[in-house]
Amino acid sequence: MDEIKPCPFCGGEAVIYERRKLDGSGAFFRYSVGCGNRYCEMRPQTGFWKHKYEAMHSWNRRAQ
Repeated sequence: MDEIKPCPFCGGEAVIYERRKLDGSGAFFRYSVGCGNRYCEMRPQTGFWKHKYEAMHSWNRRAQ
């Protein structure tokens, strides 16, 4: 799954966020996807996931 769907509210481009975390054993990353349009009134964003593809899958899910 390489394609990220646009924002379901404004149609803006989705952005992948990468957060670096530190713990006693070193650094690791968490990924999230959200609306990149700063004028979007909803500004939806997924939770943080261990893998980038999990965040993308979470973002691309849409109610039928």
